[in-house]
Amino acid sequence: MTMFELFYLNVHKDEDLAVQCLQSFHRHYPEVPILAIADGLADESRLTAVMDMPGFELIQGEPLKYHGHNKNVHPQHIKRNLTAVLERTQGRVIKLDPASYVWRKARYCPDSYWAGTVTFGHQANTFSQGLRMCNGGGWMMRTEAMEEILKSGLLDHKFLRNPFISGEDPVYGWGMEQLEISPVAWAEVISSRRKLENEAHQWAYQFAITHPVKGVFSELDHQKQAQPA
Repeated sequence: MTMFELFYLNVHKDEDLAVQCLQSFHRHYPEVPILAIADGLADESRLTAVMDMPGFELIQGEPLKYHGHNKNVHPQHIKRNLTAVLERTQGRVIKLDPASYVWRKARYCPDSYWAGTVTFGHQANTFSQGLRMCNGGGWMMRTEAMEEILKSGLLDHKFLRNPFISGEDPVYGWGMEQLEISPVAWAEVISSRRKLENEAHQWAYQFAITHPVKGVFSELDHQKQAQPA
């Protein structure tokens, strides 16, 4: 029995990173389906290396990720993601980012609705200030929580028209707070945009999933491929 039912990620003009991420995922979870949701501008021809991967599915959708001049994440983008996931599975789902990397299988997963690298919203951002959320480069969410978000109508709330929303994580954080669902820290993943890129080698194999990893670490991966999970 697998620990997770599905992995998914969005592709938005970052196809090369997405291929690297998907290949690292499939190396350790060949039995788990992976769903890639292309946000309009993705070039499908640059994903040929993974198109025949068993369990891989690509959805080519209209561009919904950003709206406005500040590249604010549109709530309809999140609604499309959750709807696509719920049409395909029930249980634990992992959200990846094209800049994520899967180094090994996770040894455990918290018994919670939402788990990952838990952070607080930036104090300088009036929207996310004080919100507890999981960074989106590698979190787990149960489909029950996804269903609650969609059924609640929160993604259509006028509050999400706030011009200071600058990413998916605060939207999820705000929605989960309304539903009284708290994020739980998961020590198997690390997602931190404040980390320098060259620190990613230090994370390898200490964590199952790291984000961001913008370099190619195939040589390091091959050297340690025989390490036990």
